[in-house]
Amino acid sequence: GVTNNVKYKTTHLVMRKVPAASYGVWTMGSPESETFYKGKPEYRTRETNHLVRLTRDYYIGVFEVTQKQYYLLTGNNTAVDEDKARDDADVLPETYLMYGGYTGYTTALGFVGKLRAKTGCSGFDVPTEAQWEFACRAGTDTALNCGHNIEPTALWSNSDVWANKVAIYSATSSGSIQPVGKMAPNAFGLYDMHGNAFEWCSDFYSDGDAYIASFGSGWTPETVVVDPTGPSSTSQNKVLRSGRFSDTAVGIRSALRGGGGMWTTPNRTYGMRVMLAVED
Repeated sequence: GVTNNVKYKTTHLVMRKVPAASYGVWTMGSPESETFYKGKPEYRTRETNHLVRLTRDYYIGVFEVTQKQYYLLTGNNTAVDEDKARDDADVLPETYLMYGGYTGYTTALGFVGKLRAKTGCSGFDVPTEAQWEFACRAGTDTALNCGHNIEPTALWSNSDVWANKVAIYSATSSGSIQPVGKMAPNAFGLYDMHGNAFEWCSDFYSDGDAYIASFGSGWTPETVVVDPTGPSSTSQNKVLRSGRFSDTAVGIRSALRGGGGMWTTPNRTYGMRVMLAVED
């Protein structure tokens, strides 16, 4: 009843428990065999394969935070006027969000701060990048969390039969952001992990050698990275995941990494999803 009950997209916040601790070791990033690397070496440096283990379960939002949810909790709506004026505005992802801080109520972390104050749960946050990717993949190791890869001819243009089932992207968005929960969920019951709005993560963004350095001193491909949180400091860029409604299929893969300035002016595609740590 989750997708059929509008309250879970407006006046309530529904989350799923992600069984990360019992899963063991999994591979974060994308394999060298993925065909989109041809002629695009920059993606290889952003998505270096590495083994990861998460030691704690956590809850994560079934949907991206919507305009209605954001407004009811913060009293603000950061979306552009065009999206605010739509008939389906209440169930559109809240966008135009800076990463920000916990006390600024027009930012992603501002929403988190309000959640913490309202519930008394200090474990609310945006997910780490590893938590986000594990939740997105839901046990898969393919480009899409439905267990399928994207056809090579569809990566940069056209549509892909499997992406069309799970993603809001250039082939399915009609050129604009879409209501949450329109496409099929992954095996964890999570929607819109591919496309629609970018989602902030708590890690500082890095790529290339700096990204590899964040895996730990002496890292090798056989090393298991435990509970990664990204580099300790870098520029003021934070990680963005999921891709967006205007991207072609290559931009909405499970491993796709992007970055944006945490205090700079955002754009229409920057949104969020909430995580709640399981208490010890």
